[in-house]
Amino acid sequence: MNSSSPSEASQKRITYQDCEEFLLSVVSGNQPAHYHLMTGGSRIRMRVCLDMSLCLGLNDEDAMRLASAVELLHNASLIHDDIQDGDSLRRGQSAVWVKFGTNVAICTGDYLIARAFGILANISSPNVFAAAPRGYTKCRFGHGRRAKCRPDGERTHKSPKLRIHC
Repeated sequence: MNSSSPSEASQKRITYQDCEEFLLSVVSGNQPAHYHLMTGGSRIRMRVCLDMSLCLGLNDEDAMRLASAVELLHNASLIHDDIQDGDSLRRGQSAVWVKFGTNVAICTGDYLIARAFGILANISSPNVFAAAPRGYTKCRFGHGRRAKCRPDGERTHKSPKLRIHC
């Protein structure tokens, strides 16, 4: 029997797993993009963005969209960077340009950029981007063993390199 009350179920927040599933659904049907995302990565940018977005009061859907867009932009830069540097491996796997060819890899990176902006275009609150500078002034960044984003103290993100306090 489920011990959570109806009010607890209605307050469920978006999770990293929800965000990961959304991220993969965005690129479904694009084999090189899906291949690249499935090679792994810590998704630290997505996780930090999700935590900060929720701490700053974004709704779950907008927080997930913003975090996913950040992750797609980062991965686009990795695909393009591998081509420029001639790196044949990414996360222990063949780089996209090695597996699918340089032209496909360039287009895949561009595709991820386009998908990121498409996701951002569907954020429901017009104030999300206007509020970003206020969010930066509320958050303090530094190096440490944990990242915590809290006005409520409930969201915690552990990282070996980053500490965030909101």
